[in-house]
Amino acid sequence: MKQKLKVLLIARHFPPHISGGARRPYLLAKELMNLGCTVNVFAPGIPDDIEGFVVPHPMPVPNNQPAQKPSLRDFARTVLLWPDADIRWSKIVVRAVKENLPFQPDWIITTSPPESIHHAGRILKEHYNCKWLIDFRDFWLQRPLRPALQSPIRRLIERQIAQKYCQSADLMVAVDKYICEETKLFAPKVPAFVLPHCSLSPPDQTIDLPENRINLVHTGSFSLSDLDRKIEQLKEDFVQACKKNPSLLLHLAGRLTEQELAFIDQELPKDNVKVLGILPIEEALALQRAADGLLLVGSPYSDVPPGKYAEYRQFSKPIITVGKARWIADVNGTQNALELLIDLKKGSTGKPVAPTPTPQAVAKQLLGYFEKIQSQ
Repeated sequence: MKQKLKVLLIARHFPPHISGGARRPYLLAKELMNLGCTVNVFAPGIPDDIEGFVVPHPMPVPNNQPAQKPSLRDFARTVLLWPDADIRWSKIVVRAVKENLPFQPDWIITTSPPESIHHAGRILKEHYNCKWLIDFRDFWLQRPLRPALQSPIRRLIERQIAQKYCQSADLMVAVDKYICEETKLFAPKVPAFVLPHCSLSPPDQTIDLPENRINLVHTGSFSLSDLDRKIEQLKEDFVQACKKNPSLLLHLAGRLTEQELAFIDQELPKDNVKVLGILPIEEALALQRAADGLLLVGSPYSDVPPGKYAEYRQFSKPIITVGKARWIADVNGTQNALELLIDLKKGSTGKPVAPTPTPQAVAKQLLGYFEKIQSQ
């Protein structure tokens, strides 16, 4: 682009806090900076290599418990805070940006979930008279992750909120074509494009895994990322596979609920599972690179693999999906998960897959979208 852009990015999830939603906005911000843009990020945390302003949040990292029976306070939040409880934080961000942003932005980027973050984008777009991009990492209404959206009345009202936000935007992007199609329903006249997931290049860091074991790795969360991505789907195939292939050792790195930890302890063979907890991204990538195989657990209601698949594709490793995912054959091929787990060996290579887009390529794609909108 002829003129280097000034970009304000607002994100609820951002490093140094570790969560599944932090990586995408961080990589976009980093690569936009590398491409010459001036970028300022407003988020609950800001790493040293990013310019920005910290807007504190009472829960900077996600709660590692699934939704329990709602309390009276939870009910009040659901009734009074629209579209979600983070609307309070979004309003604080608006004030923080007006007081602390050091430039007039050309573009504002808000990335969800939570969907309430787009309130800040809508207000600040009007304040600065600039362009606004909405980035969707998940469905809003088609496959809602918030329990409140199971109510038809709630969904009807929140659809109006989604339409109000999206119709105010200048551009919408989504991580896959299915989410992108939902955004077009909210605002048919607003340009909408797919901006795929990307991943950091594998680091130089190495992790030594047991040489006498066949090391299977899963990084990331289960139900905390998608309520329908249940660790229980792992049991049948993995337990049977361990009987046939006793050298299997499953390394689980990521945020797990107490219920998931209890399931692992009670239902999975103890000699075949190792829980590593939450790891920094560099260690998680090094773990993936050291593995003999990489594991996905698929939601039966998802049309595409989770974002984790973009990371896994960097490595020439077998990628094995358990569960009832619609896309399972695209990953597993002609064999089912049990067969793949039984056949997994040291040094196995996976079937050829399309390369994962680099962060630089995705950032350049985004700049191309910006240029297209600005030229209209």
